[in-house]
Amino acid sequence: MEDLPKPIRYDYQALVIRPCGAEYQHYETDLVLILKSQRERYTKNRIYGISKEAFLPPVVEKSYDNFELAKNLERRYAIPLKFGDIVMFNDSDINHHESLVLRFRREKPLYEVSSNNLGPLIRIGGVISPMKLNTFWTPLEDLVIPTDIAPLAEPNVWLTAWIRIETNMLHSKDNYHLEYTFDSFAGCDPSDQSRVAEAPWHSRSIDSQFSMLPAEPTPCESDDEIDLEPRKDIYVKEDKWAEKINRQLGLFVGGRLLLCKDLPQYDFIIPLLKPVAVAPGEERTFIYPSIGEYFHFSAVWSLHHKGFLVTEMLPFQILRGYSTSVSGNILVRVNQASLGGLFTDADSSLGLLDDPHHTLCFSEFHPAAHGGLKALVEVHAVRSSENRSVRWRIVRTIYEDDHVSRFASWLAAATFCVGPIHGMVISKDTVISGDYPSVYFRLPPNSELSAGCGVRFRGRRAAGVDSEIMIEEIHTNPKFSARKVIGQEENRLFQVPLKMIPGHEQLARNEVFGPVDMRQLDPPEDTDDGVFYAWVRESPTIDNCRRACTVMEVFSVALNTPLLPALSGSSSGSRHSGSSRATPSSSSHGGSTSSRHSTRSINSNRFVGGPARSTPGSISNRGAPNDSAA
Repeated sequence: MEDLPKPIRYDYQALVIRPCGAEYQHYETDLVLILKSQRERYTKNRIYGISKEAFLPPVVEKSYDNFELAKNLERRYAIPLKFGDIVMFNDSDINHHESLVLRFRREKPLYEVSSNNLGPLIRIGGVISPMKLNTFWTPLEDLVIPTDIAPLAEPNVWLTAWIRIETNMLHSKDNYHLEYTFDSFAGCDPSDQSRVAEAPWHSRSIDSQFSMLPAEPTPCESDDEIDLEPRKDIYVKEDKWAEKINRQLGLFVGGRLLLCKDLPQYDFIIPLLKPVAVAPGEERTFIYPSIGEYFHFSAVWSLHHKGFLVTEMLPFQILRGYSTSVSGNILVRVNQASLGGLFTDADSSLGLLDDPHHTLCFSEFHPAAHGGLKALVEVHAVRSSENRSVRWRIVRTIYEDDHVSRFASWLAAATFCVGPIHGMVISKDTVISGDYPSVYFRLPPNSELSAGCGVRFRGRRAAGVDSEIMIEEIHTNPKFSARKVIGQEENRLFQVPLKMIPGHEQLARNEVFGPVDMRQLDPPEDTDDGVFYAWVRESPTIDNCRRACTVMEVFSVALNTPLLPALSGSSSGSRHSGSSRATPSSSSHGGSTSSRHSTRSINSNRFVGGPARSTPGSISNRGAPNDSAA
């Protein structure tokens, strides 16, 4: 058997960027942009012209037998080049002095071509830089994305876009001029996501070398089985990781993000926000998703995002969506959850909600707390890199609501006693108790109890004082003391026993503190009855917002003494002056030490959805009872 002929290899591959007709070739030439070279490493932005001799066929002696062959060769060679065509040629086919290509071979087009009223367009793939959100990197050139289009796309995702390549050169020897212009996004293909590693900022990344291999994060449950792919068009509940997620129910929360109740520990990122079909059929209308609407979606795992990229979205109009505020937050009614200090919505469709500003910390003392007190609040979604299971935060309480108005009136005048309960001293003037984990208990001014000391106490809430109760009687109780205490007032750590709360991989429980936020840490595997020791601290307040979903957060699960956290400008809620704690305003932009530089990326924005803003209804602007005390 004869060997197959080796494929012909050419030195250069080029893209036609400015074609011209045969009638203009006496003073113009077709211009091509070098895309790739087998001989040279750097060929960026190099332009050659195509000589008119390149369109002449090879000399074939015409005879009766080869007359048709000669005519076909002549017709093929005379076909003019078009914008977007791909040509191949060798170094020996180039007149370098004139920058002209003397012979070339046509190849199958690599890029889709279109046009609009501004001129011809070419569809090319690229990635938005996570450091510069208005920069679209492509193998040809970096392009500037218009500011009104940039928020529609997610960084670090391989996208295709329509761009214009323009030049005012008429001949290859003219003064060099080449201009790239971004026109619009075209689409996103999940099968191309491995090409994200081609971006220059991934050149030294370890992940980029293995970007074809999907990572397997810790499943939601204890087993490591991967769900089988369900049948299409059938809703199948999934509660653990799989490389592909099919036909799940998600809530659009803005910022190109869907949340799935069955998989709260993952972000489902919409790589390119575009209109979706409202009514399938011949008369379909396309609209952009609205915050608070439900969608059926499918998604695939993204190594670079440590989350899922949505590949399909269909409106699910059977479920009624949520109302939203003018600031882009979802409006829900909440009540106390079974876990102290946390809340849940009326039908538990959002899961647990956090109250970082302590605006409803006294709601469980209200006479109607267990009989139907449902406060109307605005809530924001939190990205999974911050909270793994408590994905919602209360950012504003609607005091115009009747339920909340009655609660505020009661709060302005109510006094009540608490105790005896146990707790632990966490600072020079503050005690935290697991019985009421979101309430600060104030030590008497003459107290000399040290941090980490276990206590049993009684307290009284004064009218008009917000989120704290003054301790009237207190006794030490070593049973509730911390095992070890290190650090000073600003970075103090307590070593205490914890046990994970079933069904909430983000939360652990301590007998003294109540629920404790594990942050991104996992419990040790070798534990006795699930109990392990960890170093916890009061969650720092950053930009007027508590970072964790509970007052206390885990700093380390190591048995040995860890390095103390670095001191920063952030503070903790218990460290304040005066006899009462002023409730912060309704700002929702509580940053994190893990935040990145991006302001639009899901990976780098603590809150997603529309920006929150202070409104007349917020606590800080309504003259709430705590204002005078502050």
